[in-house]
Formats: sequence, C-alpha cells, structure tokens
Amino acid sequence: MAEPPQTGAPREYVQVGPLRMTDALRRLARLVAAELRTLVPLVLLAYLPTLLVAAAYLAWLSQDLDRFMRDQWLYGLVQMPVGVGSRLLAEGAVIPVVFARLRGGPMTAGTALRLALRRILPLVGLVVALGIGVWVGMMLCFVPGIILYCAAYVAVPVLMVEEKGVEESLRRSFRLTAGYRWEVFGVIFVLWMVGSVLGFAALLFTPVLPTPGGFGLGSIAAMTGLQLLAGGVGTLLTAVAATVIYHALRVTKEGMADEELVEVFA
Repeated sequence: MAEPPQTGAPREYVQVGPLRMTDALRRLARLVAAELRTLVPLVLLAYLPTLLVAAAYLAWLSQDLDRFMRDQWLYGLVQMPVGVGSRLLAEGAVIPVVFARLRGGPMTAGTALRLALRRILPLVGLVVALGIGVWVGMMLCFVPGIILYCAAYVAVPVLMVEEKGVEESLRRSFRLTAGYRWEVFGVIFVLWMVGSVLGFAALLFTPVLPTPGGFGLGSIAAMTGLQLLAGGVGTLLTAVAATVIYHALRVTKEGMADEELVEVFA
C-alpha cells in the first residue's frame, strides 16, 4: 500500500521519545473514539459472512433445538474458517484507515476494504506461519511463544502498509520491535485483560431461558451474539493497537517524518 496522501502543510515531526505502553494505550483509546463511525461499520462489513453463518445456524436450531448438543461441532467446523477470514479482512481493512489517520491523510472504508481483499492471501499465509510458530513456542515451555508473538506483533501492519511478503513482514517486525518488546507485551496484556472481561460479561449477562432439554433458543442466540460482539471488539482493538505501535516504532527508530497529527492527538 502506498503511503496515504498527506493533508495540510508538511512540518517536521516533533519527536515524542521512545515507545511507552501508556502512550500507546492512550493513543489507541483516543483514536478508536475519534474513528468509531468509520471503524465499527468497517468491522461489521468484514464480519458479515460470520454473522450470516451464525444467523443460518440459529434458524437451523429453531427447527430442532436438540441439534445444539448433538451437532454443535458442525457449526464450529463451518464457523471457524469463516470467522478467521472475517477477522483477517477486518484487521486488514482497519490498519490502512488507522495508519492514514496517524499520518494525517484520508482513507475511505471502501478503499481500505479493497486493500484488505487484495492482500487476503498473504494475510492468511502470515497468520498460519505465525500461528504455527507461536504454537510450537508454547509447547516449548510457553515463554518462547509469548516472545515470538510480541516480536511479530506489527507484522500485519508491515504487510498491509509496506506490501511486503510473509517472511519479509515477520523479519521486519522482529527488527522494529527489538528493544521494545516489554512495551509491546504490556499492550498485549492489557488487551487480553479487556478481552477476558468482555468474555466474562458475555457469560454473566447471557439470559438463561431453560427448556426441558436444556438451554432455550433465546439463550443460545444471546450467547452467540455476545461471543461475536466480543470477537469483533477484540479484532478492532488488536488492529488499532498493532498499527499505533507500528507507527510509533517507525517514528522512533527510523525518524519517519510525520505531518500534522489530527486534532484528537494534539
């Protein structure tokens, strides 16, 4: 992806110092709040196939609720690849919008979606390679998997913004995050805590509508909807966080010239 066109008179970037976890989180929160009207519809559009599969599943259950216990594996078999595809499409579309915003340039939702669709196969390859690596690292005493995940945290923004291949994106992410992986880990940990709270809330506030055979359809629909909501929010926050960190590391390590930041970050 070519870097977005700039708006306003170019000026020299005022260096804000090394990447700090608190700064990244503060910027993440402000950016999500500022771009909510763009980012939420974008994520919803990317998650449309997942939502359609969930709706079809609920319609199927409405004919025979016993299928929930008997054939739930079938829903998981269909939903897993569709859900992964939706998440990758959402991340790939959110990243150009966020990076353009940080650079002070425009980026429409339609353009962002087209960029994500164009890069979907490399995104799949990157996630598969990283997933295998993290899994192996987790099997080797857990810590190596966490280190690898932190080192590769900005690989997706690299792939989307700089249009590099899978291996090159991972190598570049390793170089960019070197020296700042504790800060990256801090952001990941906070987002994990947010995701855990959302997941717990999804269970806590799911209405239980029992039937003689177990849960009622209303309860299953609520659980499904809340799980999808938590997944969409997690995807949005992860994509924004990775882009904010990627941008900050490029400024800190490479002195990337930055134009006037948007009002919310002033």
